[in-house]
Amino acid sequence: MCSPDARSLHALRDARCHGGEIHSGFEHLGAAAGGQRHQLEQVIVALASLGRSALGLVVGLVALYIGYKYYQRQRLLKELRMARITVDELHQKLETGENPIILDLRSQAALEQDPSMIRGARHITMDEVQARQHEIPRDRDIILYCS
Repeated sequence: MCSPDARSLHALRDARCHGGEIHSGFEHLGAAAGGQRHQLEQVIVALASLGRSALGLVVGLVALYIGYKYYQRQRLLKELRMARITVDELHQKLETGENPIILDLRSQAALEQDPSMIRGARHITMDEVQARQHEIPRDRDIILYCS
């Protein structure tokens, strides 16, 4: 005796072999599956009713993501603006006795084009920074000058 699944597959094969309609085999499969067809219909109905709600949820999540990314970008831009120092601010630091480390990171060609250096600055090329990092004190502000 064949199991219900085997009978379903035989019915599908017989429907194909004898020129019957394919859906008649699928109907037999559905009958063999018992209550699963009803459960599948319930899931489809539930998903259809969630259509607008799900779309609203997805749109809301995308809006939150874009808002979060915008916030991160603004925070980064603010940090970059705060990390800069003007010539006057540097001059004031030097005049008040602060002793920041000033690293002139200009290339050799840029230094030859404009040989003037900031008072107290050390010239180090970008290629040398990694190798000479032990020379840079960490207990003071470090100001980088690049072109």
